Amino acid sequence: MRGVAHRVAPDADLIGKIASRLESPHDGEVVNAARLAVNRLGSLGLRIGDVMRQGVFAASASAANCDQRPDPVRPLRRHQRAIMEIRASGVPLSQWESTFVTSLWTKQSLSERQESILADLLATAREARG
Repeated sequence: MRGVAHRVAPDADLIGKIASRLESPHDGEVVNAARLAVNRLGSLGLRIGDVMRQGVFAASASAANCDQRPDPVRPLRRHQRAIMEIRASGVPLSQWESTFVTSLWTKQSLSERQESILADLLATAREARG
């Protein structure tokens, strides 16, 4: 599986255009843009709050250290690759499963129980894919 930068990069311009519509003076356009951004990021296994936090952190670090280059994109962890595969499979998840999978994205490591549940979800996704 390719790295997250390869997977997200084609959508980055589109997400940027959608996000720029959040500045519209029209409430309906702002709400629609927010929903589009949340859905597009969710399809990539990302949460809008995490993306915004990372962006603000990167911007403030850049302003403070304008002579330093930002760190390269961190490679995906094993559980993040599994989450992306589950999301890409299109297998519907229950509300609990969706919340569970989303909550794992930013974790450094998983407990044995979390690993077990994620492995079961991944097996289901792979079976559905054929």
